[in-house]
Amino acid sequence: MVYSLHRFGCVFDEYFLFGYEHLSATERNSFITDKTRWQYYRLMNKEENLEIFDNKKNAYEVFKAYFKRDLLEISINTDKKEFCDFFDKHKRVIVKPVQGSGGKGIFVIDKPQFKTAEEGFNHLQKMNKTFVAEELIQQTNEMASVHPTTVNTIRVPSVKTKNGVVIFHPFFRVGCGDSVVDNAFSGGIFAPVSPDTGAVITHGFNEKNQMFVAHPETGIVFKGIQIPRWDEAVDFVKKLANVIDGNNYVGWDIALTDEGWVLVEGNPRGQFVEQYATKKGVKEELEELIKNM
Repeated sequence: MVYSLHRFGCVFDEYFLFGYEHLSATERNSFITDKTRWQYYRLMNKEENLEIFDNKKNAYEVFKAYFKRDLLEISINTDKKEFCDFFDKHKRVIVKPVQGSGGKGIFVIDKPQFKTAEEGFNHLQKMNKTFVAEELIQQTNEMASVHPTTVNTIRVPSVKTKNGVVIFHPFFRVGCGDSVVDNAFSGGIFAPVSPDTGAVITHGFNEKNQMFVAHPETGIVFKGIQIPRWDEAVDFVKKLANVIDGNNYVGWDIALTDEGWVLVEGNPRGQFVEQYATKKGVKEELEELIKNM
């Protein structure tokens, strides 16, 4: 494990997630590991664009047409009336740290939790942090059926090349338990999706290297799930990929509503977690795309 850390940049949990104990040196070297992934981000993306993606308010301003829902930044400078109007309008909102990642620090506030919108405003102000409050996404019944308490999303990484935008190993993400997020770092399950058909192609996995043939709560079998309106999802992501110049790689999290696909967020440093499920490295494939950027 120590050798693989220094030779391949493979951190200790990845050693098991990738199945390194069963692989040759050549096979181990085919993976994009936690320590090597950063060089690819630098090759594909301009650093100055990070200030857009790393701040949820900035991202909303740039991609507002694709969010298709209301968002309000909440800080010590937020106008109380503006918040009260927002909260009265939407009744139930999801609150996220403005610069958070990995699904950490996200929670939902409901109108019944507070006697008045002003009480909810004061509650957030006491936390002395900067958040964004978003109108909750109302996903389709098909997507909700796998796990109804979370908005289940698709991570669709895109790579811009001279020949157009390439969809690079998308995967389906669902929540577990009473979590409000589907992120694998927060206990969610993911399963790779065919970029051509939109069908789930493996069992589900989590960040603890546990495999799930079916969702542990709803019993929905992962392999073979067909993501609805997949062609629309691909078109949607290709439009997103072309909004910002100088960003050739982004992992887009999108959700399906009755009105179509909406953007949850974009991550220009999205990890290549499908390798955990398939036990196959994607380094060579990504490097070929980079040569054609």
